[in-house]
Amino acid sequence: FNQASPVEELALLKIGSRPPRRFGASSIADLRAIPWVFAWSQNRHLLTGWYGIGSALNSFVTVRGDQGVDLLKQMFERSRFFRLVVDEVDKTLYQADMEIGRLYAGLVSEPDTGERIHRKIAGEYELTRRMIAEITGRVDLSTCTRSEHKTLRHQVRSGRSMRFCCRSTAYPPALDGPARN
Repeated sequence: FNQASPVEELALLKIGSRPPRRFGASSIADLRAIPWVFAWSQNRHLLTGWYGIGSALNSFVTVRGDQGVDLLKQMFERSRFFRLVVDEVDKTLYQADMEIGRLYAGLVSEPDTGERIHRKIAGEYELTRRMIAEITGRVDLSTCTRSEHKTLRHQVRSGRSMRFCCRSTAYPPALDGPARN
């Protein structure tokens, strides 16, 4: 995590009223919430907004079968809270960029470890996309209102230009390409 995210650089920014880690600690377990979330956002995984949702929904459907899928669809249509959660996950999946996340994983000193962890994250990403699409009936991510979609597209393009901000290590040349639509 420390090698595949700008968490140490973010700690230098002195964001928040408390230090990024508990005093004298250096393990990931001692990292406070703000740098944890910010680092996953900066490496474009945006993990804290979607990771685990796909597995949870898939487990529910595995146990309940077709009736479980129908129930989730009904909840999406009838429950404002459930719809909000699903829409927020959908939006976060749209904003996440596994290609950039893979490039960050390439910064890990043991390439096999970085690739193994990224494969696990990318697998959960695809499962979550699939489950959200099944519940919402949406083919593409974040097919919301036209104005919301335009705003999201602008945010994603803007974010791609700041992908590796704060990184003092290698800047992968693949990032110089055009932004996705």
